[in-house]
Amino acid sequence: EQEVSRLRELGWSDAFGPKSYPINEWTKRVTSQIDQIVEKDGTATLLIHPDCMKSADDFEGFKRICSHIKSNGYETRKMRDAE
Repeated sequence: EQEVSRLRELGWSDAFGPKSYPINEWTKRVTSQIDQIVEKDGTATLLIHPDCMKSADDFEGFKRICSHIKSNGYETRKMRDAE
């Protein structure tokens, strides 16, 4: 939390704005955003930092995101597969 506070002081922001979210809420927001993008025939691109996932909840949120993607049958690709 201390690092996040410092980043906000410096003007940091992301797609969700400058607010920090508990990992469970962040995970729900990410999965909801994926659904909204796919509904519009878009491509959801995820950039998830391993250090953040480890420190937040030992990858449990990441596992929930992966499970959500799999259970909805969403197509996945790796960057090396991009043309």
